[in-house]
Amino acid sequence: MHMRCGIDEQLDRGIIRLSNLIAARETIIMATGRDRNDDEKLRLLHHRLKLVKENKEVVERYLRPLRSLEHFLI
Repeated sequence: MHMRCGIDEQLDRGIIRLSNLIAARETIIMATGRDRNDDEKLRLLHHRLKLVKENKEVVERYLRPLRSLEHFLI
C-alpha cells in the first residue's frame, strides 16, 4: 500500500502549480506597471494556495499515524 502516491502528493503538485501561477501573475503585473494590491486574480491565487496548504496540513496530520503502520500492511 503506497499512501505517498495519494492525496498528499496531489496537494504537493497543487502547491507547486499555484506558486508558479502566482509568480507568473506577479511578473505580468510588474511588466505592465499595475498595482499588485489591486489585482483580483492574484488575491484569488494567494487564497487558493493558502487553502491547499491548510488541506495538506490536515492530510499530513491524519496520514502520519497511518504511515507508521504501512509496513504491516505490505
